[in-house]
Amino acid sequence: VIPESVVEDLYSQLKWCINQNNEQLAKSGTNCLENFVIACGQHFTPKIWEKLCTCILGVFHSTLPET
Repeated sequence: VIPESVVEDLYSQLKWCINQNNEQLAKSGTNCLENFVIACGQHFTPKIWEKLCTCILGVFHSTLPET
């Protein structure tokens, strides 16, 4: 089982990377998040899946163009 606090810190760091004004850093953060889910997703608790969904939703909203 992966400790939730570790996952929260990882999501926070990856969100930071994705939200930077640097395309290569944002792509790297996205790839890391994808690889983490592929490699470890089978061990996620429902709470960690919920945090992942919240993380992805937050990234989505923070990267939408402003109107």
